[in-house]
Amino acid sequence: MTSSPRVLVIYNTSNSNRPMGDPSVWYRCWGLSELLEEGGARPHLLGQQQLDDEFVAAFDYAAYDLYVFFRPAMTPALANFLLECDRHRRNVAASYDDLTFVVASWMMSSTLKSGQQRFRAVEVYRAAANAFDYFDRFVVSSPQLGQRIRCIKPHASVALVENALPRSYAAYADMVGRSERVRDRVGYFGGGKSHGADLALVAESLRTLCAETGARLLCPDYLTDFLPAGHGIAVERFERANMVGLVALHGRCRIAIAPLVVDDNAACKSSLKFVEAIAAHVPLVATPLSAFEPYRSLATLVEVQQDADWADALREAWDLAADRELVARERSQALAILDGGRAAGRAAVLAWIDP
Repeated sequence: MTSSPRVLVIYNTSNSNRPMGDPSVWYRCWGLSELLEEGGARPHLLGQQQLDDEFVAAFDYAAYDLYVFFRPAMTPALANFLLECDRHRRNVAASYDDLTFVVASWMMSSTLKSGQQRFRAVEVYRAAANAFDYFDRFVVSSPQLGQRIRCIKPHASVALVENALPRSYAAYADMVGRSERVRDRVGYFGGGKSHGADLALVAESLRTLCAETGARLLCPDYLTDFLPAGHGIAVERFERANMVGLVALHGRCRIAIAPLVVDDNAACKSSLKFVEAIAAHVPLVATPLSAFEPYRSLATLVEVQQDADWADALREAWDLAADRELVARERSQALAILDGGRAAGRAAVLAWIDP
């Protein structure tokens, strides 16, 4: 492998005007680029929307040693670009953070749950599945996702690169988490409208905790409608937040929650919600995921089965959060585990580059 391998990360997002406003692009592309750069590589980013016929014809394919395509969707231009990569003997890999490459999973997709039309969801998944067939190297965000890929392609080479906050944001989260301020909120940072059913799972347990402790639920404005009528929970709403805003919001919370209605897509989710929370010194109560396995020795990760009563778990985390020294110590342990895993993932990715 060259001393400073060159890597082009090509992202696919519907948010073409502001791609870094897509959290998946931020974590899976910018985050991967930062990780590779720390390992001595020279990464660059490019949007798949830029791959038109003129670009494909004029591009210098020898300029990069490895091409990583995040959520590639098959188009004529992408097909031609991949053919040119093959003709120039370039190394290519696909990167995924969900099951977009499995057409049958479209009914569980956030695209559909967010209110998009059925044909649009099917179209997105079919284009992704067609692109998936081209690759035999994959970067994934969770072990379960890697297993699903190997079920389809048993001989695939899979590199696990967990999601993480960029270094500067992790440092900011540490500062926010150490600040002396009142923390009387339960934070829910689930994402888009597709997560409304997840929040509804724990409404009754949240009501109990709020009644006992005076806690308030800090929640995206667009998800509060999914709470049952007469829920009796004190709610503080916030508008969609960028990365800095998300870190700051965690700083108001004593604990965070990540309930999930478990389906194939949910089972493939990464450990990100725990990583985001513990970076800001906030314990997490969550539905169990295989991605949590490395952190299960930590008291700041409280896992609860989907059909269990969350009230006791919420109270356990609430009481534990009072021990700020314990939380700070486990933060350091969690980030050390994360860094070790990501370093191994980086080594696996860079090993794909020819000597």
